[in-house]
Amino acid sequence: MKTKNIVLALALLALPAVVQAQFTYTTNNGAITITGYTGPGGDVTIPATINGLPVTSIGDSAFYNKSAVTSVTIGNGVTSIGFFAFGRCTSLAAIAVDTNNPAYSSVAGVLFDKSQTTLIQYPGAKPEATRFPTASPASGTMRSITAPAWPASRFQTASPASETKRSNSAKA
Repeated sequence: MKTKNIVLALALLALPAVVQAQFTYTTNNGAITITGYTGPGGDVTIPATINGLPVTSIGDSAFYNKSAVTSVTIGNGVTSIGFFAFGRCTSLAAIAVDTNNPAYSSVAGVLFDKSQTTLIQYPGAKPEATRFPTASPASGTMRSITAPAWPASRFQTASPASETKRSNSAKA
């Protein structure tokens, strides 16, 4: 019985390393930016820390074309999400954000800035019928849509060459 407990304890200790191994990242000034995802897909949770450092950013195109990703959960430490971070994730149905996140929020699986006046990302697998809200839930007025907030695959004229590079860093 003692051997089983030791094996279980070692397996549980290895779990964070397995989760961290699903991401490529850079370190800058003691903080982590996720630059890519190599995991199997499904429900993905952005870790609060990697190697003891806080994860504060999701870089440009970090999840680009990861068609197996079905949902993403973002914690309260992520304060910057790069351009096209979830671009062409055709199975992505929902993005959830911790309510204590100072920069971002989510409503019905759609990613907004904290004040819900800027639509950041509309998941690629959400039904067409719910595509465009007329107003943000919190403020009653949507001021801007960060392009491309919708998956480029939904537009007949969009192509990677025509996508203009721009940051989606939220301002709290």
